[in-house]
Amino acid sequence: MAAAPTFYVVPGSTVKRLIDDHRKQVFDVVEAAYRLHASGDTVNPDSYFLRYADKPNARIIALPAHLGGTVQKSGIKWISSFPENRASNLARASAVLILNNSTTGYPLACIEASLISATRTAASAALAAEHISPLREGALGVIGTGIIARTTVEWLLFRNWKFHKIS
Repeated sequence: MAAAPTFYVVPGSTVKRLIDDHRKQVFDVVEAAYRLHASGDTVNPDSYFLRYADKPNARIIALPAHLGGTVQKSGIKWISSFPENRASNLARASAVLILNNSTTGYPLACIEASLISATRTAASAALAAEHISPLREGALGVIGTGIIARTTVEWLLFRNWKFHKIS
């Protein structure tokens, strides 16, 4: 009988270091995932919501997905949104990602995913902006003050956008 693959637990500090040290590769991976999706080589089923009767503002969302092509990985993001956390000086949202081998189904890793989620969203916005606008300069209006808003500005600047005004 073959040995089960090694299982890793990847903390947020490692995720942050990897993203910070490999921004170009992260951007390329986000673009490649969208291209796989456009070619029909992904499975992206409906999200599932866990709601609480006694906490109507809180929810946990299960987001399963599969990337085919040369990636061949499956997984699920389990992301919670508890707005009342802010009163305790905790982040509103937290997330983990379980990554599975799509041939055997074995779990490969449990990864802290809050920064991954924000990074994917922000890199997606930068990627879309590059395809929509021939210019990489002007004014930028940002709605929101959370991690996704901040991370989106960081990714636009990383992609060499120049703004004379950010509001």
